[in-house]
Amino acid sequence: MMHSEPHRPHQPHALLSSVGGEFAVNIDHAHLIDGSLTECHDVFATAILPRSAAALVGLGVVATVVAITASLADVVRPAGRGPPPLGPADTGRGLLTRFCQLRR
Repeated sequence: MMHSEPHRPHQPHALLSSVGGEFAVNIDHAHLIDGSLTECHDVFATAILPRSAAALVGLGVVATVVAITASLADVVRPAGRGPPPLGPADTGRGLLTRFCQLRR
């Protein structure tokens, strides 16, 4: 839209129509100044918004990194002091036999 063209009529903004009459006049409003563009917000919004393919690729990369990290998290164990790993549970007779053999 060129600066010399008249502005297209549109509905009042929610801010201007929702509050009382004392706030209805806004001198710095772009539609009230001659030569202003009404389509600027659409141009700026499309320049800032990410493309859908780029967003999907980014989401895929993040999901892959999280999946690899989660799969390797169980492999790495901290080295430190602690009780020995649990072996098979012995029955009473097996435990008594082992104890007697250790005493000899």
